[in-house]
Amino acid sequence: MADLLYFLKHALLRSPEKMAGLAFILVTFLIAASWSMVIFLDPIPNLSIADSAARTLQELFSQTNPSRLWFVWFAVLPVICTLLGAAYLSGLAQSQAGAMILFVLSVALAATAFLFTHWSLALCVALPCYWGFRCAYRTRELRN
Repeated sequence: MADLLYFLKHALLRSPEKMAGLAFILVTFLIAASWSMVIFLDPIPNLSIADSAARTLQELFSQTNPSRLWFVWFAVLPVICTLLGAAYLSGLAQSQAGAMILFVLSVALAATAFLFTHWSLALCVALPCYWGFRCAYRTRELRN
């Protein structure tokens, strides 16, 4: 337990790019949990779980569904969060240009999330922006 606390204090908290990356990965798991509730919470009677999930997905993404674009956005959101998290964790944010690009992309994603999703989920998407800002500010500070 002491090793975990030491790791959190010294490795993560002093590395804003790791915190931003892990926060985006956490958002991905949050959205995956939301998808599992959408797909599995109310199964279609007389169908197996897998058939019910496939049928639910077909109905969600069908052309006749008026909310189809929202579900497309909700399917793309975890992919973008995963890519941003991987970019932060890969060391791309070590340079000034990389940190600023990732920060701008993070803010754009958060703003888009506030437009198209519930505010509570959008707030979770916006949380990594704080760490992205710290990362961009730190690299700017190191260069001066």
